[in-house]
Amino acid sequence: MKSLGAIGISGAGLNTAIGKARATPSRDRVRIVTHRSKGEPVRTKQVPKEWFEQKERARRGQQLLFNRLEESSGVLGVGYGPSNAAVDNYRFFEVRVHVDRSEGTNADIPEEVDGVPVAITRREEYQDTYYNGNYDPVPGGVEQNSSTGTATSTARVDYGGNLYLMGARHLWVDDPNVQDSCSTQDPTGENAYQSDDYYGHVKHHFQDYDAALTNIEADDQEGQPQRDGFTDTIVDENGYIEGYVDSNGIDDMMANNLEVRKRGITTGPTTGVIEEYLDNYCSTSVTRRSLLHVSNEQQSGDSGGPVYDRDYFEGNYYLFMVSLATQATGASEAVGSTAHSMANNLGIQWRTR
Repeated sequence: MKSLGAIGISGAGLNTAIGKARATPSRDRVRIVTHRSKGEPVRTKQVPKEWFEQKERARRGQQLLFNRLEESSGVLGVGYGPSNAAVDNYRFFEVRVHVDRSEGTNADIPEEVDGVPVAITRREEYQDTYYNGNYDPVPGGVEQNSSTGTATSTARVDYGGNLYLMGARHLWVDDPNVQDSCSTQDPTGENAYQSDDYYGHVKHHFQDYDAALTNIEADDQEGQPQRDGFTDTIVDENGYIEGYVDSNGIDDMMANNLEVRKRGITTGPTTGVIEEYLDNYCSTSVTRRSLLHVSNEQQSGDSGGPVYDRDYFEGNYYLFMVSLATQATGASEAVGSTAHSMANNLGIQWRTR
């Protein structure tokens, strides 16, 4: 099969074949910017020039092939990732075409694009949501439903000596046309579901934090299972929530580019870093304060998902809440209110055992 070049079909390729990349050190290197602050470089690194040029071709090739195949039946997506070939321990990249395992495809998929090898992977259809089944007791990071939409549970919290499950307040508004945290509507009493199973209703809401607390009903509704309650865990994580990261800790994480984790029913588990700490003028009647902007991907349905720090010492994992994700930036990154502000200003406790 022919290869796909940067403009069309061609035989263009690397001067050094990917499968024969040198294992010996390369003296030809380029300097790249790895970190910036206010647009200015703050950290740079030297990398092999051959690797840099190849990864740029992989980026272009991925987009070129995606544009060509996006309407092809049975093609689920096109990406790029590391291959087994390397130079100076920097792995080269390959373009990857994901084909539906059950359907297959008749698409004309080249063996390489702009000199970059193309790999075909066969997989099941991508799912739109994660963690959308029934969980009993209910942890953070799984589905919450109301009559107006679907979002993600944050975590179990203690408020006023009672246990509740936190989620995004904008899930629980009565008007389906009002799906944002600026709404002044009162969602108290809105019924809560998980995978269409009723389990409680909104007991408290905090407009400035875009947060709502749902309780567990003592009495089972007809035809619905009785649930044990909520747990101070996050789905698919080891360890319990032990508290929250305070303001000084957030500054430290931000300064050192330390990883934060997030769970959402649309994007699943993601990792990122803290990008910004800010207050937001949401509307003339609502000001949202003590927000964090993190680089973790955020999509519709992830609202309310927990953003947290996982620490490991003395053989145990400890989970510390950072924020809840309730909005997305234009780059689909998450913004949400900090746990330390809710603890200090609302008296919400993140350790409930």
